[in-house]
Amino acid sequence: MKYILPMLVIVFIFVPLDIYAKSETIKKVLYVNSYHSGYDWSDDITKAIKQTISDSAMKIDFKVIEMNTKLNYSEKFKIKAGLKVKHLIESFNPDVVIVSDDNAAKYVIVPYYLNSSLPFVFCGINGSAKLYNFSNKNVTGMLEVTFVPQLIEVIKKYSKGNRIVYFNDDTLSSYKHVLTFEEKLNTKVKKYFITSKKELEKYFVVAQKEADILILGTFPKLRASITKEYLKEYILKHTIIPSISTVKAGSEIALLTFANKPEEQGQWAANTALDILKGKKTSETKVVENKKAEIYINVMLMKKLKIVLPLALLENANIVE
Repeated sequence: MKYILPMLVIVFIFVPLDIYAKSETIKKVLYVNSYHSGYDWSDDITKAIKQTISDSAMKIDFKVIEMNTKLNYSEKFKIKAGLKVKHLIESFNPDVVIVSDDNAAKYVIVPYYLNSSLPFVFCGINGSAKLYNFSNKNVTGMLEVTFVPQLIEVIKKYSKGNRIVYFNDDTLSSYKHVLTFEEKLNTKVKKYFITSKKELEKYFVVAQKEADILILGTFPKLRASITKEYLKEYILKHTIIPSISTVKAGSEIALLTFANKPEEQGQWAANTALDILKGKKTSETKVVENKKAEIYINVMLMKKLKIVLPLALLENANIVE
C-alpha cells in the first residue's frame, strides 16, 4: 500500500519593512485650548502649533480640544470642561499634551496629572506657574509675561504722576496679570474688575480720576453684551489720561501697546513637544518666558491727549487709526 503524503505548501508573504516602520513612528499629540475658536489670542497660538507640527518630518496624529472657558466662566463649567479633557486623554492616549493658558493648567493638569508619567507642555500661563505646583518630572512650558515695566517707562514721561489703575473684566487672567504688574513694578496698582456694561460706564471715568496711567485689558467677557465698536467709541471718547495695553486687541483703545506675540508661544510649545517625542525629558527643558513684542500706537488718542511719542518709537510701530 502506498501512502501519499500531502504536500506542505509554505507561502511567504513579503511585507515591506517600511510599512511597519511608518506605523511605529506615528505619535499622538493633543492640544488643549483653554478658550475657543474666534478668540484672536488662542487662534494665533493654535495656528502656530498646527503649522509647526505639520512642518515636522515626524508622523503625528494631532487632535485639538477647546475648553471654551472664556465665554463660560462659572466654576461648575470649568470643572466639567477639565473632566471632558481628561476623558479625551484617556481615550486618545497621547504621547504628549500641549496646553495653552491658565484654565487648562488649573482644571486639567492640577487635578489629574501632577507628577504623572504623561508629559505636558504649557504656554500662555500668565506671569507665574508657582501656584500650580508643577513638577519638572512631567511639565515644562513658556510663561506669558507682559512688557508693562517697559510701557510704564515710556509713558510716565507724559503722565502727571505715578498712580496706576488696571481696568479689565473679572477673570482669572485679569487677577494674575495685575499681581504680576505689582510685582514687577514694585508698587500697588488700583484695580477695577468689571462685570457689566453698566459697571464699565460707571467706573471707567472714576478710574481715571484716581490714576495718572491707565492699564487697559480687552474685556473679553463683556463682548457678549457690548459690541467691539461700542467699546472702542466709549473708551476713546472718555479717555483723559495716557493708557497702555499688553495685547494686540487693546491697541484700538489704548494709546501705546507692547503686544506679546502668540505665535512665539505656539511655536515654542510645539517644538518642545516634538523634542519630547524624540526622547527629550521635560526635566531637560527649563520653563522660559516670552521675549518678543509688537508695538502699536493709537494716533487718535495721541492727538486727543496732545502727546507726541518719540520718532524712534513711531518708526518701529504699527499705527492704529
